[in-house]
Amino acid sequence: MSLRVAKNASWNIIGVSLPLLAGVLAVPLLLHGLGQAKLGVFSLALGIFGFAGVFDLGLGRALTQTIASEQGKGASLPAIAGLVRRGLAAVLALGTLWGIALFWGAAALTHDLFHLTGDLAEQTERGLGWLALALPLMLLSTSLTGVLEGLQHFRAVNLLRAPIGAATFLIPALVAQFTDNLDWVIASLALTRATAVLLWGGLVWRSFPLFAAVVEPKLSANAMWRFTGWLSVSNLVGPFMVHADRFYLANIFPPQLVALYTVPLDALVRATVLPSSAMNAAFPALAHWGAQSNPQAARSLMRGAGYLMLGLWFLPILLVGLILPKLLGLWLGAAFAAQALAITQWLMLGILINGFAHIPFALLQSAGRTDITAKIHLIELPLYAAALVLLTQQFGITGAAMAWFARVLFDTVLLYGIAIAQFPSIRATLRPLMGAALLALTILAAVFAR
Repeated sequence: MSLRVAKNASWNIIGVSLPLLAGVLAVPLLLHGLGQAKLGVFSLALGIFGFAGVFDLGLGRALTQTIASEQGKGASLPAIAGLVRRGLAAVLALGTLWGIALFWGAAALTHDLFHLTGDLAEQTERGLGWLALALPLMLLSTSLTGVLEGLQHFRAVNLLRAPIGAATFLIPALVAQFTDNLDWVIASLALTRATAVLLWGGLVWRSFPLFAAVVEPKLSANAMWRFTGWLSVSNLVGPFMVHADRFYLANIFPPQLVALYTVPLDALVRATVLPSSAMNAAFPALAHWGAQSNPQAARSLMRGAGYLMLGLWFLPILLVGLILPKLLGLWLGAAFAAQALAITQWLMLGILINGFAHIPFALLQSAGRTDITAKIHLIELPLYAAALVLLTQQFGITGAAMAWFARVLFDTVLLYGIAIAQFPSIRATLRPLMGAALLALTILAAVFAR
C-alpha cells in the first residue's frame, strides 16, 4: 500500500471512528429517552438513510470513480468539472423526486407496513415527513463527498466528516433527553443531515473548480452513466438486503422485539465503516492506476488492505466476541442483552466476513465493473429472501440474523472467486486474502461455540 493511500486510509479511519463511538454512546440515551418501542421505530428511520445509494442511483460513487479515472487519463479539472455538474444536477433532481414520494407515502408506511396505531403512528408519520424534506440535501451531501474523495482530499473530508457524523447520532440522543416525541427526535436527525450540505459545499468550492468555464472538447459522460446504471442496480439490491429485513420483521413482530435485531445490527453495520473507509481510500488510487495496467501497485494495495483487515478489523472483533455477554449487559442492560445475545453473535459473524468482502468489491468497482457486483446482488436477492422467511418462521428473530449471516458469507466467497478470475495478474495476492477471511471467521465461530 502506497504511503499516500495509507495516509488516506488513516484519515478515513479517524473520520469514521468518532461517529462510530457517538453511535454506540447514543443508543443507551435513546433507549432511556424514547423507550424500546420508539427506539425500534427510530432505527427504521436510520434505515431510510441507509438507502442513500438507492436514492442517488450510485452517482456519488460514480463521481469518485469518474474524477479519479479521468485524472489518470490526463484530463484537466475544468473539463472534469463539466461532468461533475451534470452528476450533481441529476442527484438533486433524484433527491427531490424521492423526497416527494416519501412525503406522500409516509402514511402508508406507518399504517400499512409498520402497523402502528395511535400516538406512535402520528409521531412516526410526522417524522417521515421531516426525512422526506431533508432527503434531497442529504443526497447532495453524499455526492459532494464523492467529489472530494475522487480528488483524494481525504484529510479535509475527514476533518469535516467526523463532527458531522457524530452530530448525526448525538443531537437526536440529546433531543430525546428533553422529549419522548419521536417526530422531534427524527426531525433533529433530518435537519442535522440536511444542514451538512452547506459545509460540504463550502469545502468543494475551495477545492475544486466546480463552475469553471467549459473546456473544449467536452468529456463524454457515457462511461459515468454506464457506471451509474449498473451501480444503481447494486445499490438498490444491496441496501435492500441490508435494511429491508427490519421492515419485514416490523411487519410481523412488535417494535420492542424488532429492536432486539435492529439495535445490534445498526451498531455492527456502523462498525463496517472501518474496512469500507480503508478501501474507499484505495478506491480512487485503483481507479487512477488500473489494476490491469499497473498490477504491481494493485498487489501492494491488496496486501496492505489484507494486513489492515487482520490487524484493525479481525482482532478488535475477536476481543469484543470474547467479552460479548458482559459488554451487551453494560451497554443495553441485562434484560435486553439476554434476549439479544444469540442474535448479536450471528450478526457479528456476518459483519466480520463482510469486512473482508470490501477488498474484492472495491477492486471490481474501481475497474468500472459495476455490472459484476450488480449481477452478484441480483443472484443473492431471491436466495436471501427465501432464507429470511424460512429461518424467521423456524427460529424467530434469531433466524433473521442467521439468514443475514448466510447471505454475507455467500456474497464474500463469490466476490473473491470472481475477482480472482477477473484479475489473473494479482491472483496470487487475492487467494491468501480469501483464506485469511475464512480462517478469521472460523476462529470467531469457535469462540462463540464455547
